[in-house]
Amino acid sequence: MVEAETNDINLQSEKIFIMKGEADIILKEAFPILNNAIEQLDKLNRSDISEIKANNNPHVLVKFAVECVAIYLEEKTEWDHIKKFILGDAALLNRLKNLKCELIPQTTKDKIKKKCFFYIFSGI
Repeated sequence: MVEAETNDINLQSEKIFIMKGEADIILKEAFPILNNAIEQLDKLNRSDISEIKANNNPHVLVKFAVECVAIYLEEKTEWDHIKKFILGDAALLNRLKNLKCELIPQTTKDKIKKKCFFYIFSGI
């Protein structure tokens, strides 16, 4: 019985080691992307946000990006709502800079994945 439990523990340990390796690879790829996003966010200013807000028919990529921000902030993704409550928020840049990625609910992450998948495969 002890031998069976030992084998089970060793098997679980191997699985955990493999999962850790996979997670390390994902993190190694993700951190440069995250750091680049933070650098780009630091380059944005209030006038950039105002320029986006003033556009009633933004380019599809701009609209896609801002809709993703709305999802991350758990806001509605309709353009009028985005313009008024997100782009109109004087604290938007600070909200984004202080966003804790590790606290984003899984349901929100799933919505973003779905939106990205649709965008990639819809040919927009």
